[in-house]
Parts: sequence; structure tokens; C-alpha cells
Amino acid sequence: RFAFGSFLDLFMIENRSYRSPHACGEGDVLQRYVPLGCTNLNNPEQSMLGTRQRDWLISGLTSSKATWKLMGNQTFFGRLALTFMGQQLAPLNVDAWDGFNAERRQLTDAIREAKVSNFLIATGDLHTYISSDIKADYGNSSPFAFSNYLGTEFMTPAVTSSNLGEMLAAKMDANQRDLLLKGLATPAVKINNPHIRFFNSTSQGYSTLEMTGSYTEWVAYSVDKSSPDPQVSRKCIARQRKYMSLPWLTSQ
Repeated sequence: RFAFGSFLDLFMIENRSYRSPHACGEGDVLQRYVPLGCTNLNNPEQSMLGTRQRDWLISGLTSSKATWKLMGNQTFFGRLALTFMGQQLAPLNVDAWDGFNAERRQLTDAIREAKVSNFLIATGDLHTYISSDIKADYGNSSPFAFSNYLGTEFMTPAVTSSNLGEMLAAKMDANQRDLLLKGLATPAVKINNPHIRFFNSTSQGYSTLEMTGSYTEWVAYSVDKSSPDPQVSRKCIARQRKYMSLPWLTSQ
């Protein structure tokens, strides 16, 4: 935990050393990725953090008096899934928090009950641009369930590493790759996951996060890694205003 006066409390979690095994097996497709029919996803024994770290995190977030509460997080916290009528059919990646639903719900329930304001998550891992609402219940897609919105999650892409589609496609046969790439198209992702405001898994780049007394602003940039003289272009801006749960967002 890093305290920057009364302005920011930064909680850096470690979610590799103390976690349970993957919920649906250690294989790739149909186990760690798109585990259709897996019945272990809501097992309360599944832990990303381990008991001691989880209790420390909940205690710190719910008692913080700082203006901003920022969680430095290794894997996507929000839901990224195939859905039907708002109900999840299968998560895309259970190496992330989708494989630890019960523990994720423990965190979000505690944050909502304590009325934690100005909560943000900064995330990596998927090599993808994402700006996403943090929800207590990702199955509740009503835009009027205001208490369901807890803050915003920002994911940074990779500068040179393979993006999400490229990483997963390398593990699949041709038919599986075609289905995956359609599923990872931005319109499909946003239809299946309406809490995701911005999604791009075809570009490489980086992002910045600027925090002020009245807002936090995430700016995502694209870099053409194939060019000997790469040009930087701006992809998206998302601004989270203080005491507001929903971000203002523009994209290019």
C-alpha cells in the first residue's frame, strides 16, 4: 500500500503466488480459455489472492479516507464472456478474475456496502485496450441500477508483444481461430459485455493515467511496431470524474 497524502491510496496486489489452480483445468481451449460447461467457476474455495491478502485489501479499501483508491491489478477484473440475454454462457479467460467469481463478488460487495467512492483499477495482462465499468453484479445490465456501478477499470495494451487475439489464436486450429476472432471483434465484445466502454485487441501501444483533484484521465496511444519510424496516434480518452461512477469517454 502506497499512501500519497490524502490524495491517493494505491493498493498493489499480487495474484500469482497465493491463488488456487485454474477452476476448469490447466489445458488451453475449453479449460483456461472459453471453458464451456465448467461448473466450478463460482466455487467459494477458489481464491485469486489468498485469505490474508484478500482481508488486507478489503480492509484497506473500505477504510481509506483518500480521495482516490487505486488497485494495481495483474489480470482483468471485469467480466469478459460470451453471453445470452445478459447471462454468461462461458468466460473467455478464467486465468483472470472470471475464474474467481466468488472472491470477486466478496470484494465488490464490500466496496458497495462501505460506499467506497472514486475507486479505480489499473490492469494489464491481456495486451488489449479496455475501459470498463466496475460492477457489483456484471449480470445486471440495467443502466438505472446506479448502486451497481462502483468505478472504472483501465487496461493498458502491449507495446510490442502479441495482442489477445494473436496469443489465443496461436493455441487454436483454423475453425477455432475464426470463431475467436469474430468473438473478439469490438462490436461482439461490447454486445456480450455492455460494461466494457472501449475495447481494442488489434493494435499495440501504451497508455497513461493522470490523476487530479477533480478527475482521473486515461489516454491510450497506438504505435505501429512494424514501422522503422513508428508513429504514435491517440486511440481513446476516458475521464472518470470525482464522485461519479460512470466515465466520460471518447475514441478515435
